[in-house]
Parts: sequence; C-alpha cells; structure tokens
Amino acid sequence: MRKNLFIVLVLLSSFWLSSCNKKETITESTPPEFSLEVVDSLDLDILGNPLMASVNKTGSLVSFFDFPSSETVITDTHGEILHQFSKKEDTPDAYGFRLDLPILWGENRVIIIGMKGLFIYDLDGAMIKKIDHPEAMGSAGSMSFPGLTAKIISIDGKDYLMTKSFRSRDTYPGEQKFYDTYKPEFDFKKRLIGLFRRVDT
Repeated sequence: MRKNLFIVLVLLSSFWLSSCNKKETITESTPPEFSLEVVDSLDLDILGNPLMASVNKTGSLVSFFDFPSSETVITDTHGEILHQFSKKEDTPDAYGFRLDLPILWGENRVIIIGMKGLFIYDLDGAMIKKIDHPEAMGSAGSMSFPGLTAKIISIDGKDYLMTKSFRSRDTYPGEQKFYDTYKPEFDFKKRLIGLFRRVDT
C-alpha cells in the first residue's frame, strides 16, 4: 500500500511540476525599414559653396556662409537672398580669421566669431558691437559643420551666446600652471553660465 501511495505521490508531483513550467513563446519580428526623404530644401541663386549656418527663432531667416567669397548670406525660407556681405578685409569692423559660422540673433542681427572677437552686425553688414575675447588669441583653427555652430539661448530672460570652447584663463592644459592652479570644483550653475557670453547690446 505504501508503495502504491509513493507511486501516486511521484506521479502527482511530476504532473504538478510539468504544469508549472510555462512554455516560452517566441515571436519573430521584422526589423523596421528606414528610408530618407527630402521634405524641404532651399535653392540659392548664388555661384559658390554656401554652408547653412543658422535659423532665427521665428524661422523667418536663414544664414549661410559662402566659403569661396567669405560672404555671409541671409535668405528667407524660400531661398531668396535678402542680404549678403563680407568682412574679410582689413578694416576695424572685420572679425579676422573666422572661428564659427554666422549666427542669426532675432530679426535684424547676425553674430560672427573671429580671432579679433565677437562681432554683432546688422543684416547689411554694419557693425553694431564688438566684444573682445577675454585674452589674446594667439592662433586657432576651425572646422565648420551644418548644425554644429554656436547657439543663442535664454536664461532668466537674458540672451546668451553658447560657443565653442574659448579659454578664459591665463593658462592652458600644456602648461604646469594649469595643473597647479585649476581646481576641479563643480558648481553646475556657475559652470553653465561660464559657458555662455552675454550678448545684450
């Protein structure tokens, strides 16, 4: 009797274990298909090699930089050229070697960053304001890519220009003084504001 009871218990336990094991269902999924589609474009009536630089906040103006002529070109959203000017000459309002593409600021200003400082022009190329670099720029190189230019952002209602890294201290990482004096303290707000420059006129 005990032997039969043992066999029944073994059968019941094996049945219970087999019912607890759920079968995993494997479903095959087809990978998503991606494709590229041109949804908008601008055709410029210009002989050159213009690179798109920025769009203003309202989306009404687009800036380009034409490398062969070193011209800043401002168009509307249909590609009609509204303004174009060059500041490559040796004049007081020339930015020198260009470090970044022209950034539109509002409806009537464009900012160009050069070796001689930050220059704010109206759309016809007349200089409104020059902001000197905090230290002399000995030498520099620059590469420009669409979408990777400086940006205008607002913090507490004030406009700031977020740029590439320009050293604002009197040393550099290749000098011992940098390691002796630089303290890696992290204050997020101070560091964040330190990346930006006020551009209010």
